[in-house]
Amino acid sequence: MNATPGVLPLISTNGITGTWSPAVINTATVGSATYTFTPAANQCGSPTNMTIVVSNSVAPSFTQLGPYCLNATPDVLPLISANGITGTWSPAVINTATVGSATYTFTPAANQCGSPTNMTIVVSNSVAPSFTQLGPYCLNATPGVLPLISANGITGTWSPAVINTATVGSATYTFTPAANQCGSPTNMTIVVSNSVAPSFTQLGPYCLNATPGVLPLISTNGITGTWSPAVINTATVGSATYTFTPAANQCGSPTNMNIDVLSSPTSVVSNITHAMCSLSDGSITLGEVTNGTLPFEYNFNDLGFVTNTTFSNLSEGIYPLIIEDVNGCMFNTTLIVNNISGPSCNKTSGWIANIFSPNGDGVNDELKIFIGSDIKQVTRFEIYDRWGSKVFAELNIISNNDQKGWNGTYKSNFVNPGVYTYVAVIELVNGKVETKVGNVTVIY
Repeated sequence: MNATPGVLPLISTNGITGTWSPAVINTATVGSATYTFTPAANQCGSPTNMTIVVSNSVAPSFTQLGPYCLNATPDVLPLISANGITGTWSPAVINTATVGSATYTFTPAANQCGSPTNMTIVVSNSVAPSFTQLGPYCLNATPGVLPLISANGITGTWSPAVINTATVGSATYTFTPAANQCGSPTNMTIVVSNSVAPSFTQLGPYCLNATPGVLPLISTNGITGTWSPAVINTATVGSATYTFTPAANQCGSPTNMNIDVLSSPTSVVSNITHAMCSLSDGSITLGEVTNGTLPFEYNFNDLGFVTNTTFSNLSEGIYPLIIEDVNGCMFNTTLIVNNISGPSCNKTSGWIANIFSPNGDGVNDELKIFIGSDIKQVTRFEIYDRWGSKVFAELNIISNNDQKGWNGTYKSNFVNPGVYTYVAVIELVNGKVETKVGNVTVIY
């Protein structure tokens, strides 16, 4: 359609002259048109018809070219379409120097009845092949095989082609994509090591005689092996070295773990004042703790950990004690408060013994006044020697538990055995005041 048509010939191929109707071929309309040739007079020729077809333009068809890698050698743009139309391209040559899409236009040659057509050709950046890292390997170990297809589907070759584990160090292996892979060369650095150090989570420290953890037979970086010694010993305070030896073909070096065993409390000095006459007047004072690390805390009778060391108002019984040092190491024991009874247990309110023995044997070592429920307080309790010198005095005693009592000393020295005089001024709950005077004998 709209092509420049040929000229209708005025002489037939067999020599007859004449005219055509219509006289000119019309290509403005698609379809078939009849043109009639009428011979001139005296030609002895008959009229004849010619049917001429005008068609729409035909789109040239091509096999799509590309995509191409950046700077790759492109194909040649074909000058004849797959459906036989010849023509030219603009631009005439594919350019791969720039990443992106470019349009190439094919223009059919004259009288081809073909329409111009475009081809969009894509040029891409190179794609980096990706691989799973190989190694590290032990010296002279059997290595993995370098893969000829990358994880993202690019084929190619390696240089060197085989991993060498004969030398310690790092070596670079280069993968070159095959032609038309649009992949860029890539390197893999593979390490060959003498040996790998097994790694472990540090164990300890442990308290003396505590149950230890188990030495693991597989390191955190996957190396199996054995330990020497095989079991942690917490029976001795100090630091001990345990050596892990990797199993054969583990490419692991022996490694040591130093494990500390801490000093734990092992005993405690205790000063026990036993209960008298079934009363709750016993007490325990804790002294020096053997071993362990200061400071200490004490859990007496399951009442919770505290720092004080004196526990009072105790009746007869067995009392559990836990001592914990600053490292959390503990010592468990029990302390016994006994009940001391005797004739004096029948004493009445205001009773004072007439003999006592401050000899440190834990029995009758102090002279005290027994305070019953009818006594508000003992305002004054004094002891005199036979010459009338005051050797002891205690004021405002309100209970059996808060009085100190006389321990048989005067100016920090024990007095001589013999008879001494006491004076006690007692205030009763009914408001009356009584004074008791008597003798007490000191013996050793």
